[in-house]
Amino acid sequence: MCQSQGVLACVLNGMAELFPEQMLAVALERLFAMMFHIGLTFVVMQGIRTGKKLRFWLLAVLIHAAVDFSLVVQNALVIWTVLVLFGLLSLGLSLSLRKKWRSEESVKETGKSKIPQ
Repeated sequence: MCQSQGVLACVLNGMAELFPEQMLAVALERLFAMMFHIGLTFVVMQGIRTGKKLRFWLLAVLIHAAVDFSLVVQNALVIWTVLVLFGLLSLGLSLSLRKKWRSEESVKETGKSKIPQ
C-alpha cells in the first residue's frame, strides 16, 4: 500500500494518522533533543576556548553516550525526564557560558580585570 506512494507520501500519511497531542509530543521531544545537542556543542566550544579540546570533546561524547544509554534502557517517563532535564541543563549551560564569554570579551576590550588585585 505505502510502497506505491513513495517515501514522502508515506511519511506525510504517517504523520496525518497521529493525534494532535502525539504531534506535540514529537515536536517537544525534538526541541529538547536540539537543546541537548546545542549544550554539548557549548561543552566542545569551551574546550576549544580553554585549549583542552580533547578533554571537553570526550566529555561531550560521554555525556551523549550516557543519555543515549539511559534512553534505551528506561521507560517513557524516564525518557521524558532525561530529555527535559538535559535540555534545561543545556539551556542553563549555554546562558552561563554566554555570560562568561561576554565578560571575558569586555576584559579583553578594556584591558582591565573586573577582579580587584
